[in-house]
Amino acid sequence: MKRKTLFLSFIFIALAFIPRVVVNASSYNYDFFQNTIYSSEGLAYKDTFYLSDFLVNTTYQEEIKTNPYTLKGARDSFTAALADIFVDDVTQKIYILDSATNDATTSTVKVDCADGQTTAKLTNNSTVYIINSEYKMEFSFDILKITEDVQETLAEYYGVSMDPTQFSLAQIQSADSIEKATRRCPFFAASFDDGQTYEPAVVCYGADGIYVIGNYLYIADKFNSRILRVDISDQKNPIVDEVFLTPNDIIFFQIGDVGKYGEDGKLIDQSSRTTYLPSKIAVDGDGRVYTIASSTFEGIIEYNPSGEFNRFLGKNLVTKRSWWTFLLTNEQYETLSSNNPNQFTNLIIDDRNLIYATAKPDADSTVAQQMIKLINTSGSDVLKRNGYVTPDGDVKYQQFVKPAVTGSSIFVAIDANDSRIYSALDQTRGRIFTYDDEGNLLYVSAESGTLANTLKTPVALKYLTLVENNETHEYVLVLDQGSKSLLVYETTEFGKLVNKATSLYLNNKIDEAKVVWEDVVKMNSNYELGYIGIGKSILRDANVEPDKETQLKKYKQAMEMFELGHDKEYYSDAYKQYRNIMIKDNFSIIMTGFVLTIAFVVTLKVFKAKQKKDLAKIQKEASEDHE
Repeated sequence: MKRKTLFLSFIFIALAFIPRVVVNASSYNYDFFQNTIYSSEGLAYKDTFYLSDFLVNTTYQEEIKTNPYTLKGARDSFTAALADIFVDDVTQKIYILDSATNDATTSTVKVDCADGQTTAKLTNNSTVYIINSEYKMEFSFDILKITEDVQETLAEYYGVSMDPTQFSLAQIQSADSIEKATRRCPFFAASFDDGQTYEPAVVCYGADGIYVIGNYLYIADKFNSRILRVDISDQKNPIVDEVFLTPNDIIFFQIGDVGKYGEDGKLIDQSSRTTYLPSKIAVDGDGRVYTIASSTFEGIIEYNPSGEFNRFLGKNLVTKRSWWTFLLTNEQYETLSSNNPNQFTNLIIDDRNLIYATAKPDADSTVAQQMIKLINTSGSDVLKRNGYVTPDGDVKYQQFVKPAVTGSSIFVAIDANDSRIYSALDQTRGRIFTYDDEGNLLYVSAESGTLANTLKTPVALKYLTLVENNETHEYVLVLDQGSKSLLVYETTEFGKLVNKATSLYLNNKIDEAKVVWEDVVKMNSNYELGYIGIGKSILRDANVEPDKETQLKKYKQAMEMFELGHDKEYYSDAYKQYRNIMIKDNFSIIMTGFVLTIAFVVTLKVFKAKQKKDLAKIQKEASEDHE
């Protein structure tokens, strides 16, 4: 018996420590019990466009002949660091940001310096490529003119001369720190037209984020510690007309701070401050700029339209350390990660001016959670999490076993469409997780790998909607840094049905949504959300049904659908309505039965009490006779 007990105990312990495993299927979902189940594809791979493919466009080649201060010809093999992508819904243009172009054929530019004119080669500079909806290159730029106001702002902030000829690109490239490079050369004089006229200009280094709204392109010029607003109304002559500099907050390293140098002329210790490194950006309809800064834990930074720092918002919470840390020595405790909030990784703004933001999983938490947030204007997270699983990517995954990919999902990008459907890009396994407004996981798409149809190191994601032959097609574009390519995923018929049903329900077209959900479950009988959608439609019809008999029938049908979908909340609502009608219609019978039951119970108790009393009397008389 002891052996059996020990054996069973061993089995239970082993089962408890089996790592969570995610399936290898390219498309899956989770059921109510959080079991991984196969699901029809919502997004299907369509095509891959390598950056080198964009650059061999004939039209583009002809264009650059007349613009010698941009990329020189097509490059079949080159180094690039793709960082971000943006899709302009109005113009249907695709903007791709190359963070650091570095090869032998990068741009050369004539610069006017204090010691005369010279030719400087751009290296490690950032480039923006503009692609049309046919995935053809239209234009690119890496050198940007600046207005006189921007020149004055930069000169004042960095405490340098207004004369752009005092600075050269060589000064930036020879600098051994970000601070020295920026202070040494905040702008320079470059020739754009005839080679004789020189204008103040800037280049971006390590740019990490772009955003387009109207005629303005915003660039997070990361290693120059600034955000540039570029007027692109004339696409071939972009010009910077506003600059957003280091926020006026104590946590940041202010390059131009008064008092930075002491009376002795030596640099005051600023080790407690953080260098401002803007990463991803978003802009609302009023021109407010929101950015995520690397190594900043206070939240998302907000600027007003004129470039002034407003506030931080949406700060992540700190996870309390485990109770056992008090047992560690000081040396062991110092090896633990800093107890800081998890950092944001990306953000977008929807048509309600709400911010969808992704964040890294908290290193101190045992469960990866709240990696997607919907932040309102007061900075509160209002994201709904009503699904079987929370919007945090994979629920089951390898934790310790290698060579399998281990660890939770890490979201690096997010985008939402007009139907409040949003997709988040998981860099851990190259997955795209798509959720609805309630937080239900609609479908999982894509996978990691080294083939042309897989993701190697995905960094950015955007929706693209095109109307072709009077038919609307929705695509998801994924920028892959590892393969230097743009991957296109098209919404499948199954995905279109799910999206359509979700949109109809959001717009209160419940009956129309029911028809679509019925088509969804025909295509995938395991799709539990489809049954819930059908149940919601039946429940709504039942609530307004005048005929009680039909109403009861519909409530019962709704309960059956919610049972198939494992939705306890809506099942309870349908059952409550069903129960209320049954009680109301049979009230007299129920009350009669209730009264008769009470009367019976009372009579039974009286009878038992009388029996007990009579028995006691008989026993007493018998006892007296015995004596």
